[in-house]
This record gives sequence, structure tokens and C-alpha cells, in this order.
Amino acid sequence: MKFELLVIDDDVAWTRTLCDNLRAVPLSDLAGSGFDDLGIEHVTNQEDADRIVLLPSTPQFHLILLDLNYPKAPCGPLRLDPNQPLQGMVWLPELRRFQPNATIVILTAWAYEKELAHAVAAIRDYHANDFLPKTAPFKDILARLSLAIQNARQRQRLLILDKELWLFGATRAARVFEQDVTDLLTRQHDRMDRIAQRIESGDSSAIAAAPDTIRAEMRAGRKELDELTGMMDRRLNPGGRLRQTVDVAELTQDLLLLYDPRLEAVGAKPVGPEPRAKLEVNTFLGDLKMALHEVITNAIEAMASSRRPRGGRTLRIALTSLEGNAVIQVEDNGEGFSHEAITNLFKLGKTTRDSREHVGMGLYVARRAMIAIGGDIKVESRPEGGARVQLFIPNLK
Repeated sequence: MKFELLVIDDDVAWTRTLCDNLRAVPLSDLAGSGFDDLGIEHVTNQEDADRIVLLPSTPQFHLILLDLNYPKAPCGPLRLDPNQPLQGMVWLPELRRFQPNATIVILTAWAYEKELAHAVAAIRDYHANDFLPKTAPFKDILARLSLAIQNARQRQRLLILDKELWLFGATRAARVFEQDVTDLLTRQHDRMDRIAQRIESGDSSAIAAAPDTIRAEMRAGRKELDELTGMMDRRLNPGGRLRQTVDVAELTQDLLLLYDPRLEAVGAKPVGPEPRAKLEVNTFLGDLKMALHEVITNAIEAMASSRRPRGGRTLRIALTSLEGNAVIQVEDNGEGFSHEAITNLFKLGKTTRDSREHVGMGLYVARRAMIAIGGDIKVESRPEGGARVQLFIPNLK
């Protein structure tokens, strides 16, 4: 099976060097097992990118490297704004629509805060999977690409879980709506039947008032039906990036199920909140999921490199409420952090592990996601060994 790679970048020299280096490494180091060939496509402007992605014969790419600021051709289906400085960001939603299963990594040549903020926004808002400074050494680029692919597979499972949960909620909402409409029709039938009985009794006042009475009943029934329909819409359409009510306990329990295979692979067991626990806040679900993903992944990787024997490793998630806000506490019994390491944990590029596999992205992205929802994140070492991460989630109501 061929591993398909697409690079959208006008920096021809850098891209050629990258592609030559990628062809020289085993596919198992880049994409894992199951691939026996590598196909690479490189485009340098929007017109060519449109052509290669929109053609019916275009393959579904496994990995796409997208420059934040690639140049725009004067024509093309999307017709981007020529004054837009970040063409990659503008084109990203369309790219994701046509390549829904690809791992998309944002490339940036400059480590400026503004460009890094755009790259993090691309991950948070437009379902990119990672970003990569082009100034990094090749060994770090290779490690980051491999990790991005692994993370994308995990995020794909999250999307599947999201869809299953939505379908479950939609089914429940549809059944409730059906019952509500049935009850409304029954009440309407009973009211109209009583009007008919009064008319049939020969009551002159009832006969004279019948048209107005019937119109009033129909207006009342229509109003009830509109209210029910509005409730149905709100149940099925939470509003994308709009705030929504999230049961944090249910979310963490689902995530533990999702990460169970990875925990089992490193010899760790999960301990989650009580099954009947319930803690609701009004927040941005996507940002919260991203922060939790980075924190849980970081904890699993810490235990994988721990000297603690397999079977004795534990990932524990606890929930508390603080002045109406939610606090998620994630604990592992890995190696923990030194005081010096903790002061640098949230800085981009700072890592306490082998730089061949880790380039200091996880907790940086987690903190940016928590800031986006108005929350905070704190990390400390546990006296008994391991780390404790606390996510403070404000109730945005």
C-alpha cells in the first residue's frame, strides 16, 4: 500500500531537501506498518493545489504539509483574497473538506508569536493535526510528523466517538419530539372534540363563538408546535464553536475508554470518576477535548518511559467543583518533573524527554486551548512520584 504525501509550499529548495530525506528513512519510522511505497506530490501555489485536490482522480492523502503563507495564483476555484497574508489558513477549511481523513500539519518558517497563534488556531478551529517550524532539525521534523500521524489517528477515533454520541443524542431527541407532538395532537383533538359537542348540543352562544374559538385553539396549537420544533433544533444543533453544556464526568469517562488500548500497551490502568458522577459546565467542547487529549497523552508517554514496573502504573482522573467551575485533575505515577522543568513546561519546544520523539508541543497546545475557553492549567510533581495536572474550566454561563 502506498503512503501518499502532499506538500503545499512555495519554498522549493526546503521542500526538495525534506522530500529527499523522507525517501531515505524507512516507512515504518514515518507512517507505521502497512505501507510499502511512498508517493510525494509538491505544489507551490493555490491554482495547482486546487487542481490536485479537486480532481476526481486525486488520491486521498495520508499526510499533507500546508505552508501558512504559500502564494496565491490569480485564478482558481476558491478565488482567495489577494491581500490575505495567510493563504494556508484561508484554504485550510476547504482542504479539510476534500481530504477529511488526512493528517494535516501546518508549516511555518518563522517562530513569531503571531504566526504560532495562527498555527494553534488552525489546529483548534479547522481540524489541522499539528504545526511544525521549518527551522527544526530533520530528526525533530521526522519525529514530529510521526507523532502527528499517531495523534491524528487518536483524533479520528474521537471524531467517531463524537458522531456516535451525537447520533445517540439525536435518536433520543427524535423520540422525545415524537412523544411531545403526539401529546400535543391528543390535547388538540380533545379540545376540538369538546367544541364540536357544544355546537352539536344546539347551544346558540357556542355556535356563534365557534369560528373564533376554533381559530384561537389553532393558534395555541401552532405556538406549542413551534416551541417543540425550536427545542428539537437546539438539541440537534449545538452550534459548532458556540458554547454548550458539557457533562465533564461523562466526557472524561468516554475519553478513558478511548485511550484504554494505549494505556494497556504501556502497562497502565485507568481510574476515572465515579460512574454516577455528574459535573456540568457551559464551555467550548472542542477546546476542552484538545487540552484533555494533550494532557492524557503526555501522562501516558510519561508512564511509558517510567522505571515503575508494568502493572503498577496508574492514570487517575478526578473531578471537583470550585465556586461553580469544574476542575479536572489528571494524575500519573511516572517520573514527574523537576522544579526547573516545571517552570518551562508551557514554553514551545521545551521537553523533558528524548528530543527525537518529543519536541515540546503537548502542554503548550493544552495551555493555549485552556486560555481559549477562559480557563487555566497547572502542573506539579506529586511527592509520591509522578505528575498532577489540573484543568480549571470556568462555567461560561
